[in-house]
Amino acid sequence: MKVPASGFSSFLSNLEKVKHAKLQRSIQGQDVSEEYVDLESRLKAKQMMEAQYTEFMKKATKPADLVAFANELGSIQEEIERIKGRMRYIDQNVSFSTVELRLYQTDESLDVMKKKGQDPLGTRASQALSGSLNALSVTFQWIVVILAGALPILIGAALVLIIVFAYRRRRQRRQSEQSQLIREANRQSGRTQEKMPEIRQPSPEIKQTQAKANQTQAKADQAQLKVEKTQSEDVQAPQVGADPVDDRENGNRDKK
Repeated sequence: MKVPASGFSSFLSNLEKVKHAKLQRSIQGQDVSEEYVDLESRLKAKQMMEAQYTEFMKKATKPADLVAFANELGSIQEEIERIKGRMRYIDQNVSFSTVELRLYQTDESLDVMKKKGQDPLGTRASQALSGSLNALSVTFQWIVVILAGALPILIGAALVLIIVFAYRRRRQRRQSEQSQLIREANRQSGRTQEKMPEIRQPSPEIKQTQAKANQTQAKADQAQLKVEKTQSEDVQAPQVGADPVDDRENGNRDKK
């Protein structure tokens, strides 16, 4: 961990106050003053070279010289940035001290933990109950948060469901009314058919019998007409100068 250099000593003092079985510490330091001074001198030299090459580029008239000066200036600027980065790294390490803390578990601490694990039944039961209540409380809180976030979506879904339910109910009501009207119409048409007499067509046998009867009746009517005609001719008066024999024959015919 990183600790400010001004609070390094106080940090170690507070660390010693922590209850521990055995504390070992070692402090190591590295003097970077010489390196830092060298970096400062190199940075100044490179900055002077950068200013000179900048002036050369302003005075250059040939394209070849301009390209050469630009390449040299680029390499100098890269070196300057590298030196500045190293100096920033040294400044950060000097401002903060690195503390490496290692913790080890001894056998004595394990025995103490085992003894603590053998608590009475009531204590363990109360701890388990409190843990369950805490879990339920956290779960309830998350449920409330989720419902609060999903409330607009739930309201929209409820409105859609209400509209769909109302539409379906109205449609079912219309269908039931139409089916009831159809049943009433069918019932009335059935009553009308019951009142109307059923007209049955005669069968082919009856038609043949009726045709034969009509033919027989027609023949009988023709025979009757012939008889009536004959009788009417016989009733007429005899002609003058008619033969008496003919009159006798006519009389015999009438008797017949």
